[in-house]
Amino acid sequence: GFLVLYGDNGTGKTHLAAAIANHLLGRGQAVLFVVVPEFLDWLRDAFNLEGSRYRERFDAVKKTPMLILDDLGAQADTPWVEEKLFLLVDYRWRMELPTVVTTNHRLEDFPPRLASRLSEGVVIGCFVSDYRKKG
Repeated sequence: GFLVLYGDNGTGKTHLAAAIANHLLGRGQAVLFVVVPEFLDWLRDAFNLEGSRYRERFDAVKKTPMLILDDLGAQADTPWVEEKLFLLVDYRWRMELPTVVTTNHRLEDFPPRLASRLSEGVVIGCFVSDYRKKG
């Protein structure tokens, strides 16, 4: 299933996602933690490589036992990006693979079909003061 943590910058979403990853890693479980804009750049770079590197990279991420997508919505939106993110989220939703998503956006800010998949899980709003600004 999905866990979506949303809220403003500095509210601890990434910290919580990292704590989940560390807990699972401590129990010997495989976890892949990706920052969405960096993941998309890494995926795009595979088009410049020989053979089927793109498909290998995409499949490795979409099939990983536990995936954390950090900062969804920080990427530049293009039709290609929208399609790849939907394919990733849809696959994980259909296969019932655990996925944690952090975002600064509300679900209604995403394209409807992506928002629909994300809303199938647990959605938690993180509304606290920016802890990075505390002195």
